[in-house]
Amino acid sequence: MNEPSSRRKRIPWYRRQYVVNREMQSKYAWSGVLIGLASSALSAGMLLWSFWSFNIWQGQRLPKPVIVVIAIVLIMNVFGIYIATVLSTSRIAGPLFNLLKQFQRASTGALDTRVIFRKGDELHYVGRRFNTMMQKLEEREQKIFEEVDEATKALQDGRAGDATVALHRARDLRKPHLAQDD
Repeated sequence: MNEPSSRRKRIPWYRRQYVVNREMQSKYAWSGVLIGLASSALSAGMLLWSFWSFNIWQGQRLPKPVIVVIAIVLIMNVFGIYIATVLSTSRIAGPLFNLLKQFQRASTGALDTRVIFRKGDELHYVGRRFNTMMQKLEEREQKIFEEVDEATKALQDGRAGDATVALHRARDLRKPHLAQDD
């Protein structure tokens, strides 16, 4: 059996797909934006309060350029937080999406499927466990086919008793086993 390479081909940052699961990522991104807005409003309020308390600003209207700069900083903060949240959630959403695709592939009977994560992705433990599970399933299926082949050969040679034993061994391989894993 060929072991898949543990590294994927490196894709330049501008060709990567950062939005993998739009629903999940946007939920977390917008909650990050709301927290960012609250943080920005609090920061702006503290800044204006400090201006007022040190007699830098005494309640008169702020000059238009100051208001524009504050608005631009708030907007940049919101977009920055949104982009940072999408980028950080892609480290979780990407592996989950990849794992889901491999589960769907395995459910069709492709037991040779394996999960390969990017270097910085989270959930490596889950990927290793999935790969171990798929390897064990593939090995068990191979043993079952070997037993069935042995039973077929025994039947062709007229050894019905040996065929029955081989088929019982194949059936026993299909039974779930509780195994202690690392």
